[in-house]
Amino acid sequence: TGTAADAGNSEDTSTPPEDGGTEPEPGCTPKNATFAVSYQQVYDIFKEACAACHAGPYSGGLQMFKDELDQVVETTVGVTSTMEPDKIRIIAGDSEGSYLVEKLLGTQVKGSQMPQAEPLPAADVDIIKSWIDDCAQKTAVTGEATTP
Repeated sequence: TGTAADAGNSEDTSTPPEDGGTEPEPGCTPKNATFAVSYQQVYDIFKEACAACHAGPYSGGLQMFKDELDQVVETTVGVTSTMEPDKIRIIAGDSEGSYLVEKLLGTQVKGSQMPQAEPLPAADVDIIKSWIDDCAQKTAVTGEATTP
């Protein structure tokens, strides 16, 4: 979540911040010893496919890019869905149990498949799933160790 200091931040947000990364969620064991994908890849997919609807005041209950600041991890990992309160948007280490993956695949019970304009290519969904399975960390860099 942002702080009061973030409100006046005018830095370029075309790439995710280098700092402020996350350690693996407590109890999360990455599926791989090294990251298969980077957070930058995941961020780029979300920015391209999701920001148009999930950055502004109407965001369907999920504001991933508040004021253009990257809040993907803070608003999804371990966060309860507003549409399906018994589901977690992203369960670090469990892509198959993550509601966001259901929405991307169109297997959710309520609401529409995301993105609404056109489903993501399977390769993009696989990138997101791999990142989730390796504990959905902002510090993910392809080829680096998944645990510090």
